[in-house]
Amino acid sequence: SLASFIDAEIGSSSSFFIITMSVLLIYITINQETEMAIIEQKIDLEKKERELQDVKRHVMISQIQPHFIYNVLNIICILCRRNPKEAARTTRLFAKYLKMNVESLKKDKPVPFNEELSHARTYLKLEKVRFRDELEISYDIGPRNFCLPALSLQPMVENAVKHGVSPKEESGYVRIRTTEDSDFFMVVCEDNGVGF
Repeated sequence: SLASFIDAEIGSSSSFFIITMSVLLIYITINQETEMAIIEQKIDLEKKERELQDVKRHVMISQIQPHFIYNVLNIICILCRRNPKEAARTTRLFAKYLKMNVESLKKDKPVPFNEELSHARTYLKLEKVRFRDELEISYDIGPRNFCLPALSLQPMVENAVKHGVSPKEESGYVRIRTTEDSDFFMVVCEDNGVGF
């Protein structure tokens, strides 16, 4: 209709020019909308990536409890005076524990059970230095050929020590065992602490 109006005013055929300009304007509009949609998707993706990083940092902070760090460092200080070799061994264990926590945060897929068990063993060795004969640790590991989420076993073990064995007046034990059913693997962390 614009071409007909212009043709009537100037007396020549301008429909090709008008149609070309219209197609060009439509193309530019679609291209701009597509670019805006891509930019919005990138912004959403970057926002989700930042949120994921925040969650990972929160998990790491929650895994490294300040009281645990304080206790281990105090034990190392005491051992430096009484038994320097054990202080060095405990320092290496603590460094290994921290390194495993940081490395676990980089993993977004399930990890082999043996890897999680190694992390839990390191944690328990550190607690054994603290509690000595008041903490007994045993393992009844059956099946091992399965995966589980990173940083899932160690918090269970930590809860058993912190809320079960630690408040108990006499010595206590923590036992980790695995079993297999026809449909699933089971990881059990038991203690004989105060419980609920």
